[in-house]
Amino acid sequence: MTRTLTILRPGAQALVQDLGRPGHGAMGVAHCGAADQTSLRIGNRLVGNADTDAGLELALGGAEVRFDARATIACTGACGSLVSAHGGGERAIPPWRPVDVDAGAVLRVGAPADGARTYLCVAGGIATRRVLGSRAAHASTGLGGGALGPGESVPLGERGSMCAGPASRADLTDLIRSLASRRLRVVPDPLEGTLADGVFEVLAQSDRMGLRLRTGVSVPSDADGASMRTVGAWWGAIQLLPDGGLIVLGPDCAPTGGYPIVASVILADLDALGQRRAGDVLRFEPVTREHAVGLQLEHEALRDRSVAPARARKEEGVHA
Repeated sequence: MTRTLTILRPGAQALVQDLGRPGHGAMGVAHCGAADQTSLRIGNRLVGNADTDAGLELALGGAEVRFDARATIACTGACGSLVSAHGGGERAIPPWRPVDVDAGAVLRVGAPADGARTYLCVAGGIATRRVLGSRAAHASTGLGGGALGPGESVPLGERGSMCAGPASRADLTDLIRSLASRRLRVVPDPLEGTLADGVFEVLAQSDRMGLRLRTGVSVPSDADGASMRTVGAWWGAIQLLPDGGLIVLGPDCAPTGGYPIVASVILADLDALGQRRAGDVLRFEPVTREHAVGLQLEHEALRDRSVAPARARKEEGVHA
């Protein structure tokens, strides 16, 4: 019998996400995937999954999820209160740790005080149908499945012969702190320091396709629209609007766009970008491409020191 979990309340948005479907831009298909991929990877490792397994991305809390069978779970990302209710009793669930829950337990995910997205990973992963090699949902088109509503259930995979690697709590603390950063590093800054000098507020008209920013400085723009031509676009690209505003593209962005691109958030900071929400104030810090490569290598090393990739069990009875 297939194990499932059921969405009782989706909160602001509940999506099945894995690491996305890169490489299909020529077909007009967005990358998709978890907006904070580090949190999804760590959650999967904590429960003994592969990094590429799918979990739930829950935006801004207010969600309730019921498990129909006993499961090992981990909640990562921006976590508010986490409570497991079962049989008339309740217990707090610690974030960033593997926890066993009983069949029939309901997980209540509160609103995070900071950050936008909580990731729920379950041993065995979420086993919805793959589309173009990925289970990631594209909310605006429904590719791979749309946003989950009350009463919808998703199947869970069978737990395999993997277990989580050892965790360094100090490194994990540093990693979590990095995900809360509001200073995002970019390459290049062709506007001669304008981005570095500015303060930018995330507006309510923001979603997984991109963050719309209100600028605190005068950003030069091409008022006559001469530069409005279709160009390649990507996750992290910063588009300049005719009114001087900015859009920082997210994982669900289209692979082409008509606004000029003035810079790009570096790979090491895309996870922090994915945790930003309306009302946050951002700053940008230009770095060289060579520095950006080094920062990404440092980010990956910190991630692997925090929780090593899941590995095959050497003996029976080892638990995540």
